[in-house]
Amino acid sequence: MMKLNFTMVFFLVLVFSFQVQADTPIELLKENCSSCHKTEVYTRKDRKVNSLKELSGQVSRCVSATGVAWFPEDQHAVIQFLNKRYYKFDAK
Repeated sequence: MMKLNFTMVFFLVLVFSFQVQADTPIELLKENCSSCHKTEVYTRKDRKVNSLKELSGQVSRCVSATGVAWFPEDQHAVIQFLNKRYYKFDAK
């Protein structure tokens, strides 16, 4: 009986841990940002974001404006992804 309970608890913990894992930055962008922003907004010549600090501020404003429930780690991951993929600002 004890072995069965341990197995059941282990299985439930395993299932729960998969459910709470955060989305990847790509998934977060696709689910929450792509309805307003296509990739051209990140690569256009007259873009409004010209530093990592400005990128961070813009992502924060978008998160606040849309009310998405991102953890700070999610927001940071999206900022890092956008910078690495599109902006390529120095991470000083």
